[in-house]
Formats: sequence, structure tokens, C-alpha cells
Amino acid sequence: MDDEKTVDYNTHCHPHCYLRDVERECIGHSGLRYCSAMNQNARLCEKCECRWRKHMHITYEYQLSTVYIEINSSNISSSLATIDIISDLRDEQSQIIGICNELSKFIKQNSLTPYNDDILAYIRYFIREEEMKKAVGANNEKIIEGLQKLIEECF
Repeated sequence: MDDEKTVDYNTHCHPHCYLRDVERECIGHSGLRYCSAMNQNARLCEKCECRWRKHMHITYEYQLSTVYIEINSSNISSSLATIDIISDLRDEQSQIIGICNELSKFIKQNSLTPYNDDILAYIRYFIREEEMKKAVGANNEKIIEGLQKLIEECF
């Protein structure tokens, strides 16, 4: 447990922002100029001194936790049920990926415009995010491998 590390990329300059009509998770939304955390003259954040264009409206916070479960005779049946559920979900994921692949082939053959460039860029964005987390000590190799496998299987 001592070798576990957590990564927190969020700096909450204004944790309880009550702005309305500001798009969440959008860097530099113009409504952020009017946030009370911004200096109204220079439009700089009073906490980190960055311009409002570098900020993002976040309404949640991630918390990473590790839970240890002791398996004994009384909860083995529930553990087996959980394993069955996981197996069913993996089967469902395989079916969904197969259907997506067939649809992608059809659209690619019958379309004049690129259809999956945004999705591919989106997945690559998440890979870069996870690699940055890994660089500072996160144990997320399986997440990175899963995202790379998704690209290989679907694209």
C-alpha cells in the first residue's frame, strides 16, 4: 500500500462556481470571464494567475480509492456471481465491437466523407492523458493497453 500513488490533475481555482450557461469540460469558454475567481480588470484567475482562456468549468472531482475484500465461504457465491457478470459484460463488449466494425466497414465503403476521424482522435487523446498520468507514477498500464487494443480492433 505504501508504493501506491495517486494523481490529481485538477486544481480547483473556484470549487463552488455557480455560473450558468457555461459549457462544462470546455477549456476557455467565454462565460468563464465572468467567474468571481477572475480578476474583473485583467481577466486573470486570482488563485493561479492564468488567463480565463486556460480554465475549464468542472462540476465534479475524481477520487481514487482502493478497496480490499476478504473472500471467505460466506461471500464466495456473491464473488462467483460478480465473475459471471464480468464475463457477460466482456461478451457484450465483444459483440458491440463486432457490430461497430461491421458498421464502420459499411460506412467506409458507402460514404464520401471520413466518418471516424473524431472518434480516433478522441481515443488517442485519452491515451495521451493516461500516459501523462503514468509518467508521474500512476499504475494504469492496463488502461493504456486497452485503449490501444480498441484502436487496433476498431480502426
